[in-house]
Amino acid sequence: MIFLLEVGDYRLLFTPQDKLDQAKRIYQIYLDDKSEARIAGSVSEFSRIKETIDKGDGAGKAELDSTLFDKVASEVTGTLSMDMWPRYKEAVIQGKDMKATALTGSSSVDMTNLVDLTRPSKKAVAALLRQPDKLEVLRNAAAAQGVRENVDFCVQCQSYKLLFSESDRIPRAKTIWDSFLAPSAETPINISDTLIKKCEPKVQTADPEAFELPYNEVLQIISDNLFAHYMKAIEHAEKEKKQAEEAAAEAPAPAPPPESGGCCLLM
Repeated sequence: MIFLLEVGDYRLLFTPQDKLDQAKRIYQIYLDDKSEARIAGSVSEFSRIKETIDKGDGAGKAELDSTLFDKVASEVTGTLSMDMWPRYKEAVIQGKDMKATALTGSSSVDMTNLVDLTRPSKKAVAALLRQPDKLEVLRNAAAAQGVRENVDFCVQCQSYKLLFSESDRIPRAKTIWDSFLAPSAETPINISDTLIKKCEPKVQTADPEAFELPYNEVLQIISDNLFAHYMKAIEHAEKEKKQAEEAAAEAPAPAPPPESGGCCLLM
């Protein structure tokens, strides 16, 4: 829905520079394959949009067509019409709160971003890191595999991205760098030196996007190598919980207290 609103704003822009800036922003947030908020759509169309933006940026800020995102917007509208609208309509008719119903009915979907938490993906990992109970399971699974630093690094990156003040970012950037990326780091993450060198200048200036490249890389590593261990831990915990509930249900009722023997009147 937000993507459609952003596209609507883009269509109303007149100046070439405004269109180019807005197009870049929309692509980075909703179409880039490294984005946590990437929408579902035609990959070939995403590539066409990227090529068009790159050409416009490199040709003296050539004006982009106002219909640049229309095909993808049409795909999103179709998805909403076929999937979300029937559920929304039914909920309205029955007077239900869709979000409340989904939250109480499913623990395998992150309702903030509508991410399936049972399938490995960068989006799923990023969502799990924001939920304390699931983060603890993921962290324990990582520790068992000897890669807890990957989870801790991503958690630190998420916290860093929430900082607005440069005075807050400077010490936090140094802490993250010294802990995970520096040559003498205490708990180094296993990513390429090339990637580390690319982000180092931004770390030194405490850029808000300083850790974006290694963060996305480690999210992918966790998705590829750790997610299966996390799901096994979740399944094991759910199985133990179910067994405990069944045992409690089958346990005999406690014996009633013995009947009172009366009392004596003292004279």
